Amino acid sequence: MFLLLIVPALAQAEESGDEGFERNASFGLSYERRVTKRFGVGGLVEYTNGREWMYAVPFSWRITEPWKVMVAPGWEHEDGENT
Repeated sequence: MFLLLIVPALAQAEESGDEGFERNASFGLSYERRVTKRFGVGGLVEYTNGREWMYAVPFSWRITEPWKVMVAPGWEHEDGENT
């Protein structure tokens, strides 16, 4: 079974700088494919802080049905970067 989620979330982090505090939103897509009953692998794409993209490959282990542990190696790409 394939599951695709669109998950909007409000980032609660505040950044301080010369212009005061700034609040930002992040929006993303998340996908998980269960390989076994307890283990899953997926993909994550998120646009954060209005200026950078984040990509990750989450691996999940379900301890019990409502609880899972995730490890997601990934990378960020800030707008204006060429890499």
